[in-house]
Amino acid sequence: VHMFMVLPTVLASGLFPQTVQGNLADARALLLRLCRLLFLLYTLILLPLVLFGKWFFPTLFGPSFQTMYEPFVCLIPGIYALSMVALLNAYHSGKRKLMVNVIGSLLALLIIAVGDVLLIPDGGIIAAAQVSSVGYTVYGIYTFWAFWRDYKISWTALWWPQKGDLHFVESLWKQVQNKI
Repeated sequence: VHMFMVLPTVLASGLFPQTVQGNLADARALLLRLCRLLFLLYTLILLPLVLFGKWFFPTLFGPSFQTMYEPFVCLIPGIYALSMVALLNAYHSGKRKLMVNVIGSLLALLIIAVGDVLLIPDGGIIAAAQVSSVGYTVYGIYTFWAFWRDYKISWTALWWPQKGDLHFVESLWKQVQNKI
């Protein structure tokens, strides 16, 4: 699950300076495009893992991973939420709206800490995964709400791919090929 945070963190490190430079319209457009592309990429990765993970994980990692499938599936909403949070937090930080990030983190911490104390004794690892996913999702909703307050964009602008997104990827691919 932690591997899913590597790419959003790398992308956020590129988004932050663009936001700080002050061209907020370009930074905002880049943020939304990166969120949509990340959502699409993660869907293409997560869907096969949902369909075949029950057999794939133990085959790849050994029999001790027999029980990891269900907690992994429970964490998928949290994976999506945290990947978007990484990008939204970079944007908010670049705009010097650090309290959005602090409040979102505290909300997630509160939900996860209380939920874990209440639910893990009876629910075990499944409850832990569910509580984490809820905490991360609330964090994602809060950071998006803070972004929405300023720009009044729809939820789909954050995750529904647009035609220009694929042209963007195509353009990046051509640039990489030219440098090789």
